[in-house]
Amino acid sequence: MVICIAIVLPALMLGTVHSEPLGVTLLLAAALFISLAFQTPIKLDLGGALFISLIAVTALQLLPLPAAVIHIFSPESFLIQQRAANALGAASPSWMTLSVDTPRTTEELAKLFFYLSLYWGIKSVAKLRGTDYVLHAVTTAGVLGAVILLGHKIAMLDKVYGIYTPEQLRFENNISAPFINANHMAGFLSLCSFVSIGLAMHTTERSKRMILIAFSAIIGGALLLTLSRGGIAAYVAGQLLFITMVIVRNAQQQKNRGNESYGLAWVPLGLAFSLLLGMLAAQDAIIGEYISQDTKKIEIFSESLPLLQKFPVTGAGRGAFEMVFPLVSDWASRVTFTRAENILIQLLVDYGIPFGALIMLGFIVLVARAMLSASIRPATAAVIAALIAGAIHNLVDFNWEIPGVAGVAVALLATLTTAKRRSPMKHPGWRLPLGKPVQLGLGAVALLLATLLFAYLPQRDVEHMQRRAQEELSHTHSAFFTANALANMLREHPADAYLPFYAGLYWLRHPGNIAPLPLLAHAVEQNPHAGAPHYYIGRLLLDNGYREQAMMEFRLAARNDARFARFGAAALMRLDARFSTWAAWPVTRSDKRLLLEALAGALAELGKDDQARQADRRLLKLKPPTPGALAREAHRLAAEHPEQAQQLTEQLRLMPGHDTNGLLLTADVWMTAKQPDKAVRILEQAPPDMKNDVRYLRQLASLYQAVGNHRSAIETARTLRRQSDSSNARAVAVEFEGDLERAQGNFHSAKAKYKQALAMMPDNIRFLTKLLHSAKQTNDTDTEITTLNRLVQLDPQEPTWRTMLKSHELKIMPPEI
Repeated sequence: MVICIAIVLPALMLGTVHSEPLGVTLLLAAALFISLAFQTPIKLDLGGALFISLIAVTALQLLPLPAAVIHIFSPESFLIQQRAANALGAASPSWMTLSVDTPRTTEELAKLFFYLSLYWGIKSVAKLRGTDYVLHAVTTAGVLGAVILLGHKIAMLDKVYGIYTPEQLRFENNISAPFINANHMAGFLSLCSFVSIGLAMHTTERSKRMILIAFSAIIGGALLLTLSRGGIAAYVAGQLLFITMVIVRNAQQQKNRGNESYGLAWVPLGLAFSLLLGMLAAQDAIIGEYISQDTKKIEIFSESLPLLQKFPVTGAGRGAFEMVFPLVSDWASRVTFTRAENILIQLLVDYGIPFGALIMLGFIVLVARAMLSASIRPATAAVIAALIAGAIHNLVDFNWEIPGVAGVAVALLATLTTAKRRSPMKHPGWRLPLGKPVQLGLGAVALLLATLLFAYLPQRDVEHMQRRAQEELSHTHSAFFTANALANMLREHPADAYLPFYAGLYWLRHPGNIAPLPLLAHAVEQNPHAGAPHYYIGRLLLDNGYREQAMMEFRLAARNDARFARFGAAALMRLDARFSTWAAWPVTRSDKRLLLEALAGALAELGKDDQARQADRRLLKLKPPTPGALAREAHRLAAEHPEQAQQLTEQLRLMPGHDTNGLLLTADVWMTAKQPDKAVRILEQAPPDMKNDVRYLRQLASLYQAVGNHRSAIETARTLRRQSDSSNARAVAVEFEGDLERAQGNFHSAKAKYKQALAMMPDNIRFLTKLLHSAKQTNDTDTEITTLNRLVQLDPQEPTWRTMLKSHELKIMPPEI
């Protein structure tokens, strides 16, 4: 029973990606270790040796070693931990770990203990009850997972089990429950579907065979609904491999024993039903996924290769990929990559090239030995195909990182090494027995790790600490950013760039006894391609009079993240709002487009139009000029030279993605030139595909109102409301209708529209203020008082509403007696 729970439960607990569910699996591991200690002693085979080796090396990565030893075997780990200490002005620590993120590595160690206990437990059960018992448990887990997934899809739930919303993701009725990640869900379902087909081939009972084929179809169909491209491709490839293996096996059986064979006609049936079910349900979505041309998960292989040069011998530490990937790739400045999404790169980066390659070779030998056996029954062939398909999938989606998927893979591996077969390969038959003390000791360690997972690690996880750091930024006196607290954080997560960044930002905002510059500099060292640390370093330098250095940091910030161009320009403007002072800020051609545009925009916002025009003149000389420069110059020319302004707007319309902006700007030009009729004609002649754009509809309605065509203005505003794709957008569209009515003096109609908008957004102060004005114009005292009461509730600090409300109360009070 414990074995069945250990196979099924991790999948149902969101794949066991969080610390607390992982702690539950460690309790199961402890129970398995302890129960095995009182049974027949476990004999250490190659599979067990591989898991023990993984545990030993992962534990070594957590062991504090002399810094000189770390410097020899992992110079990059030494440098990272040294820089983390120096960021707080402390000396380099004399003891260090090979892992650059000990909490994450501790969690990975806990997973390995669970896998080892599951491997030995399944081998023990399989020897007593046969491997089919375990394979049926895997099929049951797959059916449960598929039913839960289909239930969420049918009910269009936006929370897992209807109660839980993951902090990292925002779902839009597309949850891959019980797993959070669709690729993890696909990997899990793929393993289970293979097993169901293999059992169907193996059984001789027709009714049982049909049930198992149906289970396979449900599981495989649910897999397609995950829309995981890697999962679907690996599943089909694995099924073709399975069919090939069964064909070869049947040929051997017929040759050796006459006509004895398993019904080949059943082989593709589960696959066919799976594909049919999935394609019928999600044909367009699946095809769309494959033609989307998103190849990042393949390209990450080459992006990660430089990490092998930085951590070649001992690795960065199991689970530390997220921390070190920003060192070598600018991708990490925009998206967090928690894993390499490639099992080869992942293991080599985590453990180093020698051990990582050796471990992979060991598991390949295990599967190859079974595959080359002289006699393979269909269930065994299905297990082999499942593991190979899973390995293929893990070349683009590393889903064996989580116990919900990896536990099933370990279970299949255990049945594979337990299955009785004749093998032509001559391999050593060493089987080292492990006694009761070893098993009890492993159980005790599992309990210790479970305690850590429940009581300590959740609060020390880097994502939890990053969220805490963000929250604490607004606190004037925060214990989170004291020297001791920071020293502990940087000792546990020396490679993380966010924690020193938030700490530096805190001490920049709240000057104190910790210098922000070294912390921000450490953040840049750990993520050289992030824009924010460069920007705040520039702010710090600018405030201290280092103009040239500040411009360089603002330049680097903008190059890494274009959003920081306007922030840097605004910071420079606060010091000196003259273009000539900062004209040397851009260096390269791409700098000119980005930084001159930011300077011109900042100067225009400050009302320094003559200064902004100097920047725009340079931008207009570029080939092609920037859209912002064209728009600003067109606005300048509109009043006196509308024809010249229109020439600029035509240039803008020819730029990719700016056809709508150019057309709307053309209409603005003729409105500024006091020719609204011409502006209306230009918009009325817009291409059909542009006439559903909300900006176009809003401007056309305003122009109709300006030329006195109120009826067309209202009709266009109603079209705008119909095009709105959310309740908030519809409320704003109705407000716009009310504005049009109020501009015509139709205050009763305007009041009705504002009430309609408030029904969709009851707490909108802007709507309430407009309703109040319309109520006053229509002498609707009751609506005035109700609206004022609501405004006082929403904005109690505004004295105007209280004064107006008190005035109304005095009017309606009875005279004193």
